Amino acid sequence: MWTLLRGVGFKFVILLWILLFLVLFHFLITFFFMLCSCIGGASMVPDSSMRTLEAML
Repeated sequence: MWTLLRGVGFKFVILLWILLFLVLFHFLITFFFMLCSCIGGASMVPDSSMRTLEAML
């Protein structure tokens, strides 16, 4: 029983770290696009963001 609980706990910790990483990554991208919109103007944002997303994927 205890080994099973430890295994589940370990998986939960890994899931928690992945979730944390995704949230941080999302905030980083949002901040980057906000910065781009401040520098380049609002008209450039949708086009550049689509290109950046395509480059990442």
